[in-house]
Amino acid sequence: MSGKNGLFDVFVRKGQVITTWGVGAIVPLSGGQSAMVSGLDQWDNEAQAFAIKDDRLAKKLKVTGFRCPPPNIRSGKSVEEKDKTIPLYVFPTLYYCSACGFVRFLKPHTKSSPTCYQHGPDEHPRMVPERFIVVCPDGHVMNLPILEKFHQITNGSFDPQLWRTDEAYRAANKIYRCSSRNTASLAGISYHLGKRNSDISFTIDDLVKPGGLNGLYPGNHCPGEKPWLDFAENDTCSIATSVPPGSDAPCLRVVQRGGTNVWISRIESSIYIPEFAADGGANDYAEILKDATNLALLDAVASGGDNALLACCGHLLSARKDLDPAELLKQYKALKTNEGAPVSDEESEEEYRFTEYKALTKTCGKDGDDLFVKTKPIDEYDVIIRPFFDSISLVKCLKETQALVGFSRIDGSQSDLDSLKKRLAKKSPTWLPAIQTLGEGIFFKFSQTAISHWLGFDVEQRAKFIDTNRMNSATQNKQFGIITAPFVLIHTFAHAFINEVSKVCGYGSSSIRERLYVSSDDKHRMYGVLIYTSGSGSDASLGGLVRQGQPGYLESLIQKAIESIGWCADDPVCISSKGQGPDGYNLAACHNCCLLPETCCETGNRFLDRAMLVGNPAFGKKFGYFDSLLSDDVGENE
Repeated sequence: MSGKNGLFDVFVRKGQVITTWGVGAIVPLSGGQSAMVSGLDQWDNEAQAFAIKDDRLAKKLKVTGFRCPPPNIRSGKSVEEKDKTIPLYVFPTLYYCSACGFVRFLKPHTKSSPTCYQHGPDEHPRMVPERFIVVCPDGHVMNLPILEKFHQITNGSFDPQLWRTDEAYRAANKIYRCSSRNTASLAGISYHLGKRNSDISFTIDDLVKPGGLNGLYPGNHCPGEKPWLDFAENDTCSIATSVPPGSDAPCLRVVQRGGTNVWISRIESSIYIPEFAADGGANDYAEILKDATNLALLDAVASGGDNALLACCGHLLSARKDLDPAELLKQYKALKTNEGAPVSDEESEEEYRFTEYKALTKTCGKDGDDLFVKTKPIDEYDVIIRPFFDSISLVKCLKETQALVGFSRIDGSQSDLDSLKKRLAKKSPTWLPAIQTLGEGIFFKFSQTAISHWLGFDVEQRAKFIDTNRMNSATQNKQFGIITAPFVLIHTFAHAFINEVSKVCGYGSSSIRERLYVSSDDKHRMYGVLIYTSGSGSDASLGGLVRQGQPGYLESLIQKAIESIGWCADDPVCISSKGQGPDGYNLAACHNCCLLPETCCETGNRFLDRAMLVGNPAFGKKFGYFDSLLSDDVGENE
């Protein structure tokens, strides 16, 4: 991706525009400068060459489609593409001289390099942006309120509005930023009004400490600034409206502009399911029934009430594709039964993933297809792992779509879908930025019988402990609903397996990811996990991961993975933990045993407990799903 604002150019990979430096993010530039990525209204990627097809995900996210970010100028493949860019806006616009500390505010559309004019004609010290900004969880971001602070400490004699608009007033009331050599703390960074050693001053620490921003904004609430949307009219902050007027402003916080909490993306991913793989291959029947001639024939025969003739028609139509005539007639009757029934556009996350689950548990596709799955019955594998799984699918090729739905700031708290999308453009966007990557993987379908038996060991009590910690935390992370024991089990198994398979498959652990398929709902019951890798080139589907899923390889990998987490360097502290890791969402899981790079994990290294897999050998409690794979000496050193 290339971004321009006339002053700065920056080149980043397309994937980073979705995950790292998307709309509203502050991009670090050369020379200590920074800029903010503009809203989708300003993107120059309307050409058909940028379109991405994934109708299933588009329906879920309520958009018409997706577009790839404009390419890096240096890698443009055609005249049409090579000059496409994403605009950037200077932010923060609060700058100070690196030599004397003189402060000025730049215009968002500055076209020249910022230099200080307080020196001689041959001296042009560069000016650098302020390191600190003010952010709000509702997505808003502001410059450090230095003018408002001077207005406060001078009891109103300093006029911020006049300082912004009147050059003579600015010249008479110069502002300087100074750093003390005596301390490296925030108390050593100060702003002075009038001259460098003026007594009318405050420190950054005065703004950062609790209550430091009180009284600086109208109503003491977030002003709702959106500089990434071309400094459009300020929003009404949804958080500010819930706080009584005149009270503290708890939603605002002073942070460093390069901090990881300044921009937290919300990514929705999906495995692309071609038509031939939809409903696990049932689309072949649907294709016959979509044909108006075929449907009219079946309607005519069915209306006559002759079941023998209807069965004969079913045989004739299904023979064209070597399908089961009974299944064809079954789907025909279901189609006629549901005619006129209301169709809901809403689809739960469970329903959405269940479509993928069905496709990944059936053999489908061939070389060159966007989805190529070869499912192996568990009987082809060694007896040591047969009790735990129903089948193993080798996903030789898959296509993943990752779309940027929105972003948040400070704590990553999730808003509803419509609110997130509104942050990306001045008007709610009809399309979203996305990337598509190819990859490969291994899909594990867990045995429902084995899980039902395992649930009888009262493991749900441990899961309830995790769920209680989640509900008692500040962020709560409600995205995943109630945390169940099968969810924790399969999630922790994924982490253990990724740690082990990364040693032999040729991919680093940070490039291997998980996708969880867990639901105890009778209609969408599923217990599975996809361990996969994907990338922009063919390197992500060369077969290194799929090879490890073959019989003769997979069994030893699973056994080593279970034995590896059977003990931890932090035991017995780790195995007996009542809450550790991010927000205390984990039980027996720490950096020494279960945690992965966050690019691998769907939940940010949360909701893990290796005791679900191996029990608690230290205390003689054998309720682990895989505890039979542990050798007798595991746990002796704990």
